[in-house]
Order: sequence, then C-alpha cells, then structure tokens
Amino acid sequence: MKPATFLAIKVTKDMPRYHYFAFAVLITINFLACMSPKDEPLKSKPKETGSTPKPPTSLVESAQNDSSGQVVSGREIRQLIDSASADAVLVNVWASWCGPCKREFPMLVKFQQEWRKRGVKLIFVSVDEKKDQQKAKTFAEAHNLADDILFASRPLGPFKQSLNPNWPGMLPASFLYDRNGKLRYFWGGPVYEKELTPIIEGLLAGKKIDGQQLYGLAPGARH
Repeated sequence: MKPATFLAIKVTKDMPRYHYFAFAVLITINFLACMSPKDEPLKSKPKETGSTPKPPTSLVESAQNDSSGQVVSGREIRQLIDSASADAVLVNVWASWCGPCKREFPMLVKFQQEWRKRGVKLIFVSVDEKKDQQKAKTFAEAHNLADDILFASRPLGPFKQSLNPNWPGMLPASFLYDRNGKLRYFWGGPVYEKELTPIIEGLLAGKKIDGQQLYGLAPGARH
C-alpha cells in the first residue's frame, strides 16, 4: 500500500448535509487511490486435482493375488487365513523331498477344485529351503498349482507356532480353520479323502469339530 494521504476537513454544525456526503465520497476515493495492485485480498490456492497414489500393496494382498514363490511368515499366513472370506480354510504344509506329501498332493488338488464352490479355501505352503524351491515349483506346475504355492519363511519355529503350537513338525501336515480363523482340526501326517470329507462337512453344517490325528510320518520340518 502507498503512504496514505489524508484530507484536512473542518466540520461545522451549520454545514449542509450534502457536504457530509461529499466529504465521505472524497475520503473513499483517496483511500482507494493509495492502494497498490499488490494489496488485493489473498485468494486461497486451488486444490490440486488428480488421482491419489495408491498405497503400496501389502505382502498379504500380494500373496492373495499372486502367490507364486511368495514367502510368508507365521503372522502373514494367519492373516491370509483370517482374511480368506471362506467358510473353512484348509492349510496343507508339504515339501518337495517328502514322499507322503507328494502322494497326497493329487487328492488335495482334486479336493480344492471340488470344494471351492462350497466355500472351502485350500492354501498350500511349502517348507522347502531356498535351494529346493524350484523343485517345489516344478512339482506344483505339474499339478497346475504354480500360482497357489507359498513358502514358509525361516526359521520355521514361529511359523509352526502360528499354525498349531502342538505341531511337532512332521510332514505332511494339514490344518482346518473355521470362518473365524479358529483351528478346528489337525492332521499330523497324510490325510485321506474319506477322513477329510466328513470333518469338513461337519464343520460346514455347524457341528462341533475339534480334534487331531497324529501319524508322525516324514519328520523334518524342524529348522
């Protein structure tokens, strides 16, 4: 704003009213003349438009969308179970060097295809070490499961505890969870379809399912 210039005005009682009006107009004109263009009121900065960047995909979302070769910890596998949006979740833990695991695999693949439409999700988790993971992938590809394989992170202790604290580590091992993520049944060893089917049917029907079967075959998931 420019330095203000003031008018010296002498006001008397007998001054006509229109003189007051004229003086007011002159004062206003004088004030406006002293303002510079920079004295305009500040305008709010318009908001920038454009799409908001999406947050980075979490490990769990990545595993749900494309889990080929995805390594998961015990906490992350629990998150997958809890967020599965299924009536039942069956987690099968296996390894490429485990003979009983590979013999059980075809039945579980068939089971997955048949029970998915009934609200049962099957998650395969390999405990193969990094040097053997390609063998696991090759075996899974032969059964059209390359996109459904997860690998357990090392060390395996926390992973085993997250699935079932009572699991000594024998392979294969299968864990059945209800829609709330609670463990309902545990198979420590190979499971057969005739054993699996009535347990899952009972769980889906709302029956009380709590139990386990231990066989102790193929020990080795201990590292």
